[in-house]
Formats: sequence, C-alpha cells, structure tokens
Amino acid sequence: MPTLTAYITTGADDAQETNGTTSLTQTAMNCATSNQYIGLRFQGTGLLKGATISSAILRLNLSSGSYDTPNVTQYGQLIPNAPAFTTNTNDISSRTLTQAAVPWTSTASGTGYRQLPDIAAVLQEIINQDEWVEDNYFALIVRGNSTTSSPLRINAYEAGLSTRAYITIDYTEPPSGPHPGVVAHHRRSLMSVF
Repeated sequence: MPTLTAYITTGADDAQETNGTTSLTQTAMNCATSNQYIGLRFQGTGLLKGATISSAILRLNLSSGSYDTPNVTQYGQLIPNAPAFTTNTNDISSRTLTQAAVPWTSTASGTGYRQLPDIAAVLQEIINQDEWVEDNYFALIVRGNSTTSSPLRINAYEAGLSTRAYITIDYTEPPSGPHPGVVAHHRRSLMSVF
C-alpha cells in the first residue's frame, strides 16, 4: 500500500481567519471559538480518482504549552481543485465544507508535533468528485468549537520548514493502476512515497 506525505510548501497555503479577517503571514495560527478557522492547502498529491484512502493523518506543530487544549473539527473544502487562500473577508469560512467531519479534542497536549484523528473519510469525499484529477489541490479546514479564547495555537509555514503542517496518506491505487506520469510525479519535492 503506497504512503504519501504532503507538506505545506508556501506561506499562502496556510491561513487563519478570525471574525472574517484572514491572515496569510503570521508565524503562529490560533483556533478556538466558532468564528476562528485554520486553512491548510496541499499541492500536487498525485492521488488518482478512484483511489481508496485507508488513512489520512494530519500533523500540526503546537507552538505553546499554554495553548494546547484543542477543541476543533476537521473538514475538507468540497471542491475538486482548491484555490489558494487570500485576505478576502471570510475567505476560509465561506468555503463549502465536506459532509465528513472529524473532531479533535485533547487536554495538556504540550508542544511539538501532534497527530490528529484520521480524516480518511474527508479526503475520500474530496477525491471522489467527478472533476478531481491527480494534480489538483485539496484544502483542509479546522474550525474551533471552544468557548474559551485560544485553546489551540500551531506553527505556520512562516515559523520554519521544520514545524510546518503535513499530512500522511495511506491509499490503494484504483484497479486500472497508476497513470504513467504518477511515478515521476511522486518524486517531486512536495511529497514522498515509501
């Protein structure tokens, strides 16, 4: 079973929205109450339509032990090719979400990378769309559920490559097998296949 790991590769591919205001350049991103969102966009996955997602694990790097009690829900953007984030008002919250959604709650998580619950169903819903093709982009959206000010703070791309968000995907190729260009595509620096 192939395993693919995809990383945030530019500062414009992670964003935070609070009360409708979206920021692309912060070094840390917060997600707490229902008016706060974090958007993460992954590029060039090489996943073929018809692939079966066995697991999809998002890993976020928590930047502060004072903001390590997440109460959030993970969604995907339901679109075959997710556009880049912008500073437009409500840029993240106005995006259509997947029906599949996976909560993440924890207490005293500490700092460093943390593994979120499996979102295979979220990613499967995205790549099952008719217009999905292997080089499309997909976006994940994390929405706050808490009533407190900031239970989750993670490092953004601008904090450094060693702490950026990434996702690891285990999948099975469709019965017809990989497209001839997929093997070469998987060698790109955006991801690694083991």
